[in-house]
Amino acid sequence: MDNLEKALQGSKKELNALYSKAETKIFHLAYALTQKKESASKITSQVLSSLFSPDALKAFKSYAELEKTAVNKTVLAAKQEAAKENNRAFRLPKDMNFISEADPEGKLADSLSPITRFIYVVTEVFGADLEVVCTATKFDKKTLLTAQNQLKEHFETVDPSESQRKAFKEELDSLPLPAELEKTKAPIIAKLCAARKEKNKRIILASAAVVFCIAVIAVVVVAAVIAAQNPIKDGILVKPTMDFDPAKEYYAEIDIKDLGKITVKLEPDSAPITVSNFIELARDGFYDNVGFHRIINGFMMQGGSPDGSANGGPERRIKGEFSSNGIDNPLKHTRGAISMARTSVPDSAGSQFFIMHQDKTHLDGDYAVFGYVTEGIEIVDEICGSASAADTTIPPEDRPVMNTVKIIVKDK
Repeated sequence: MDNLEKALQGSKKELNALYSKAETKIFHLAYALTQKKESASKITSQVLSSLFSPDALKAFKSYAELEKTAVNKTVLAAKQEAAKENNRAFRLPKDMNFISEADPEGKLADSLSPITRFIYVVTEVFGADLEVVCTATKFDKKTLLTAQNQLKEHFETVDPSESQRKAFKEELDSLPLPAELEKTKAPIIAKLCAARKEKNKRIILASAAVVFCIAVIAVVVVAAVIAAQNPIKDGILVKPTMDFDPAKEYYAEIDIKDLGKITVKLEPDSAPITVSNFIELARDGFYDNVGFHRIINGFMMQGGSPDGSANGGPERRIKGEFSSNGIDNPLKHTRGAISMARTSVPDSAGSQFFIMHQDKTHLDGDYAVFGYVTEGIEIVDEICGSASAADTTIPPEDRPVMNTVKIIVKDK
């Protein structure tokens, strides 16, 4: 029987032991990534609260699955904490030299840049896959493999005997848990025990209706499977991931560093797949600290690529909602329109979008407009007006950067 199953069916003591095991790993991982006990304690509380609830635990088939989810959540939270302190911490270096900021004279943790520290801690110290770092940083695997190879060469130079790495791991193993974490633990365990007692009580009361319960559960499971059918087909989002309330209006507030906010009214009636994809990415923080890498005066400004290239974006792509792709979309590429960038393949858009500086209606029918600027068009004018009319990529240090993209829902 798996440790998770034993704990859920066993005594409070077994449940405490399972919780403590997860708590120790999460705190050590968070501390190794942030190098701050306060941040590590905060992250540990957040992750444990999200995992150790009656409903959340039931979703895991084994402790290994729970631990994998805990690692993913911890790495993502640590990345967000680091980005709050330095929003440039996870930007790609211009020359792809990930070791340029290293301090070989300091402690091991201090000798690594944020990206290389995350790679080292996650893959070497905690034995997780590099994909965990890819998900948290939104860098593609090829880029992180480059950083990982540079990291290995760096270690061969500054720590050939592996003494510093061994000392780092020993420090983590001996690191005590902060006392304040006990305040998080007690109510969570109490709630789990209460839920287990209630479950046992319901089983006793319902023992005479086992056949009926099985039938009801079967219906619920089938309904849940049908409801959870993946909207993605062959890597392409082919239907909206959310339902839109016809009595509501949906807006995106794009906060651009040092310039202000551009407000866009989204049009789910004309482009529901595109709008739902954009909203999901925005709410997940995908666009946070991402710049506009392509700006053409008199035409448009394009952004939304995490790695700053023309090919950057999420793994999935979305169905192109425009007439040449068989979908009716009446929205026009007029001044202030927001539309999805793509390659020559109709269903290749992912996260990159562009905002029109001036009317370019020859794009109608070939690109998916999904909204219009309602406030902040002067910021578009300022950004595009400072660029040339040539089709060029803006250097990373000169790119306007989105602090956040916030979704606002209003009554009509």
